Amino acid sequence: MQKSIDVCFEEIESLIAKISSNSIKPGLGRIAKLLKELGNPERKFRAIHVLGTNGKGSTACFIDSILRESGIKSALYSSPHIYHFGERLIINGNPLPSGKWIEKIQETAKILENMEEKPSFFEVSTAIAFSLIAEAKVDFAVIEAGLGGRLDATNVMPNVLASVFTDIAMDHQEYLGNDILSIATEKFSALRPNGKSCYIGGNLSVENLYVANCKRLNNEGHITTREWKTSFRKMDLLETTFDIDTQEKTLENLKINLKGSHQVRNAANALMAIHLLETQKAVEISENTIRAGLLNARWPGRFEVIKMHGKTIILDGAHNPHGMASLVSTVKSIFPNMKFSILFAAMKDKEYEESLKILNEIDGDLFLVSVPEMDRSETPQQLAKVANEIGWKGRCVPEEDLAVAFESALNCNDVTLCCGSLYLIDRLYKLII
Repeated sequence: MQKSIDVCFEEIESLIAKISSNSIKPGLGRIAKLLKELGNPERKFRAIHVLGTNGKGSTACFIDSILRESGIKSALYSSPHIYHFGERLIINGNPLPSGKWIEKIQETAKILENMEEKPSFFEVSTAIAFSLIAEAKVDFAVIEAGLGGRLDATNVMPNVLASVFTDIAMDHQEYLGNDILSIATEKFSALRPNGKSCYIGGNLSVENLYVANCKRLNNEGHITTREWKTSFRKMDLLETTFDIDTQEKTLENLKINLKGSHQVRNAANALMAIHLLETQKAVEISENTIRAGLLNARWPGRFEVIKMHGKTIILDGAHNPHGMASLVSTVKSIFPNMKFSILFAAMKDKEYEESLKILNEIDGDLFLVSVPEMDRSETPQQLAKVANEIGWKGRCVPEEDLAVAFESALNCNDVTLCCGSLYLIDRLYKLII
């Protein structure tokens, strides 16, 4: 069943690619024009806009899960996907039938025939998703931004009840800037005048920039980690347990299936977003639905644990140094003094040298691969060269064939950690399923 779904949505991905531009250009003009021709669907739903560098998907997933557990009809739009393209748009917990996408792609293709400048793949996907969300008549849409903020294709929505900013770190410098404050400036440019927002916090200079932007725009801003205190209780392969003190009340023994202290922070930020909806009397959320929503949230490829042939496989899409640091911290907490097999791939434009330095903090045999059928992926030989230059402590094995590397990693140690790119996780699912 899974494979038939994959085939359908692989066709949809290909169809969208055919009618889109293969280049990325900053600006909202193209998507605004396309949305106008589609009847401005972005004006027909209320949204929670989730932006940042790391943790956007997990945070959006927590928000969506809490809303659904409260009986609220919601949409969740995110990217990239892992299993199949249909994951990018979830309505009330389920992907839309592929036929809905195909009908909308056909409608959009006719519009694009008369557009001189074609929108990018992400812009076309976003416009189609917004149209499908509007037709579904949801109560709320939880919308994850792409790589930016100010000029991100998702930043065309007029009815944003809360802007939610996750961790901001160095990534996509070619589009956003070469230092953390430049990147944060681009992200915070999505703040709404006279609106409401929250930022997870953690970097003092970025926090100060956020506060200054909120003040300038008369935006009611909240730095979650300043206002709310989280207390980590325990973490294992099954779940993470923690408390949150919101100053008004303490929620004890909250549980999430997503692993790591960074996911506790993401959960708290999601609850702050829910709180902002409550202050606008947009929703009524009980403690029971908060607990159920957090516990039932599932987000593939984020410290996802799979048992196979008596071995433990961990799949994590950490692809930049900030995400890798969170992954390594979680690994060391759950598996102290364990030796790993590490299967690693990276895109050429990522800071993979820094990520490998962080990975070298754990004891592991390193199997280096490229992502099949992806020109952006760095070669195994170059990754091995960099790993040796930084003084990798264990074995370092470049391998051209992903299936061979995966089997070798499984046979080498009891636990295999697969990381470096969400595209790698996508390809591994196809080997595992």
